[in-house]
Amino acid sequence: MRGSLRTIALTATPAAAVVTLALGLRIGARSEIRAAVVFAAPPSAEARGLAWQVLVVREERGVRDTLPGVPLVVESEVGGSSRTWRGATNADGVAEAWIDAPDVKAGDAIRLRVRADGEPADLASGTARVDAPWDAGRGRGRAAATPSRREGRLTIDVATLGGALVPGFPTDVWIGAFDAATHAPVDRARIDVEPEPGLAFEAGHATACRAGYARFRATAMAHVTGARFTARAPDGRTGEWFGALSVAGGAMDVQIPQIVEPGAPFTITVSNPTPRPIGYVEIDDERGRAWARTLSFTPDDRGVGRAGAPVPPLALGLHWIVTASEPHGAATLAGAAVARPFLVGRSSAGGDAECEDGARLAHEVSGGFPWRAALNGIADARARADAGRRRGATFAAIGIAAAAVLEALLILAGARRSHSDLLAMERELDGDDAASADDEKERARLVPPGAALRVAIGLALAMLGFALLASLALYRAG
Repeated sequence: MRGSLRTIALTATPAAAVVTLALGLRIGARSEIRAAVVFAAPPSAEARGLAWQVLVVREERGVRDTLPGVPLVVESEVGGSSRTWRGATNADGVAEAWIDAPDVKAGDAIRLRVRADGEPADLASGTARVDAPWDAGRGRGRAAATPSRREGRLTIDVATLGGALVPGFPTDVWIGAFDAATHAPVDRARIDVEPEPGLAFEAGHATACRAGYARFRATAMAHVTGARFTARAPDGRTGEWFGALSVAGGAMDVQIPQIVEPGAPFTITVSNPTPRPIGYVEIDDERGRAWARTLSFTPDDRGVGRAGAPVPPLALGLHWIVTASEPHGAATLAGAAVARPFLVGRSSAGGDAECEDGARLAHEVSGGFPWRAALNGIADARARADAGRRRGATFAAIGIAAAAVLEALLILAGARRSHSDLLAMERELDGDDAASADDEKERARLVPPGAALRVAIGLALAMLGFALLASLALYRAG
């Protein structure tokens, strides 16, 4: 009976080790990670709050993708005041969150908690710091087009609003006439345009204002195009400019007043000529990010996607409205992202104020509106997953070690019992019933060399099996 129990124990111990390994691996299995990343930008001059972007992702077995349609709750605490924002991620897994924080300033600490509505687990949580304002001169310059040829007693200057034409939509192009020697603007100069194929102007000529500029409305039908401009002053001086005009292929068009009334909300309309159903729009000033939205486009009868959005009141001064097809397009203004400047409140006075402000805006160009990851829930989720894997591996290793020790003891006990049984059989065959107790003990201690080798091989094989199980546990935990 004892032998049967020993056999069952010898068989059950490896099976128990395998079960322990399976449980440990299950405890530490690589589960799906759902987390959020919060991208931050400085507050604008209004200092009403923070327009921050939230990206929600899922990661499983090293593969990461975004999660669309997640109902989000963003809880924030600034200076002892708590606020809650609710929204949902778009098809890119992105949501533009608004953190209501009046009078927020650089260096303020914001306690954030991002979670899916109805779920207790946090997608991201922690403390973020408000960034310092952008450098007002960051990446800005004079957005004048570079001519292939420019000659005459009048110097012609060409600037496109936003730095590039948008294919299929009219864009403001400002043409200026200046004295070649003194660079003084030429009032009432007549400016004529001769476009190349792929470019159309609403009017073939215009008269310059006191600032020397005239506005043209141009529509690009191709991605590479140009024009010839000629200017004639009232006293007969002339000048000529010929060159290419930049075209932003795949860019969106936005309808917004050149001058926005301060303190009043307004509405923008964005047109998207591409098949992509979503887009991004934001308003930035010289200090930070004032407002942002993700857009869902509805095709019109021509197949052009349209979307509108209300904009809250803005502070006086220069702003940019940025349209992009990608979530972070405004950071570098690469590809189809375009930043168009506009003014809140006029900067000029008099009858030529519109002309002077328009020419100024056409020459404003920005180098981008950088963001940073203020809160990264992916790193925290990975740390929790790694801790779970370590716990599972520890559980499996302890179970395998205990099983290995038990198996070794069972093998040794079985070998000793087998040796004793062999000695008893030899005694019965020899008829040596009168052997002394000391002789019996001495003979029991003597193990034939072949039997010892077999026991050692059995132990080694058993330990090798358990070592392989332990290696598997450690490998899966890595």
